[in-house]
Amino acid sequence: MCFELDCASAMFVLGRSDKRNYLIRLSVSLYQPIDSEVLQAALDKAAQRYSFFFICFRSEGNRLLAEQAKGIPKVREEEQVSCLELWKGHENCEAKVTYTDKTIFFDYFHGVSDGKGGMEFLRYLTVQYLALKYHDNSIKEGIFVNPIQQQKEDGYRKYAKGFKIGKSHGAAYRIKGTPGPMKISMYHLSVDGMKQIAKRYGVSITELVTALLCIAVSNIQRENHKSYRQKKIRLLVPVNLRTYFPSNTMRNFTLNVRPEIDPEKALDLSAICGEIHQYMEKAVEPKKLAGQCAAAVKLYNCSLVKMLPVSAKKRLVQTALDVSTAGCTMTFSNMGVIDLPEKMSTYISDFGMAFSVKPEVPYSCSLISIKNRMCLTLLRTIKEPLLEIQVEKLLHNLIIDFERQEVE
Repeated sequence: MCFELDCASAMFVLGRSDKRNYLIRLSVSLYQPIDSEVLQAALDKAAQRYSFFFICFRSEGNRLLAEQAKGIPKVREEEQVSCLELWKGHENCEAKVTYTDKTIFFDYFHGVSDGKGGMEFLRYLTVQYLALKYHDNSIKEGIFVNPIQQQKEDGYRKYAKGFKIGKSHGAAYRIKGTPGPMKISMYHLSVDGMKQIAKRYGVSITELVTALLCIAVSNIQRENHKSYRQKKIRLLVPVNLRTYFPSNTMRNFTLNVRPEIDPEKALDLSAICGEIHQYMEKAVEPKKLAGQCAAAVKLYNCSLVKMLPVSAKKRLVQTALDVSTAGCTMTFSNMGVIDLPEKMSTYISDFGMAFSVKPEVPYSCSLISIKNRMCLTLLRTIKEPLLEIQVEKLLHNLIIDFERQEVE
């Protein structure tokens, strides 16, 4: 299998560098310890149905191509759970499966797929593992695999319509701290409890958490940077386009929106929720999203860009990304509720999601839920737990119970 990249995959491949590795880690925690031999057998089965993940990238003239890796990295025990670094296996395969005592990890490069596509693979891998371990194929009932052609579909090209030029947003505040080893803090919350609070403010879970993160960062800016003028707080929030356009693609199919607040305005949580809700309603209109798809495809297909050598394209993309990052406070991604057949869910305690930070942006934040259990993950690359302190204060103020878990 060899194919040309879509516009999003090309951006990730060209933008990848030592300081910008674009890694995603998904995890599933079970109630019983992991059997490595069974996990390897499950991976062999899953990789046959989802071969799209086990690829490598190469350049050919001015083109970027993806092709099947010659081998799949064997499963191995994870030595450092919080270390989000991709292990290069056979032929630089861009994905790997590892495990600890009761948790399976799936790490992959964002150029391969987005979080939704990766979760579909992890769910299938897990159900294969459980069926093999407990010798019960009925666990797999309700789990379907789409044909490979649907998995490879270029959703951006398929739904590109109209044209929408990206808006220039200006500089945003970014948290500063002492560089340190990666730390991951996981907050376990009640889905029902968060839904009640979101309903009180007339917003979705994504909008509520976005508002809370904006307030938390604003408090950090106010305490640590007492300048006359405060910079805006602007989050980068990926939108799963499969929600708006029918698609079974396993390739990247998301676009980013950028809700923000102005710390100069004295707004309470209710007003901030209202502003973010109004912004999100307009930002995710299908017509606008289709226009953004068209803009991305048009840029990717530009004859001048296609003529440039890959090295020149890399410099161009990385310069553009540096400018874009300056306008972003941090990224927040909500995977939503993971849908599982009831028999399968009885073996699973939690799902998790984390992704690498961007240059000069020491935090990333993700949210994922299973049944009535929600996991909010904060990943940081500074020593000071600045955002964690503020988030916990806000949760206490809203009388939201939570359990905190530190991943070392």
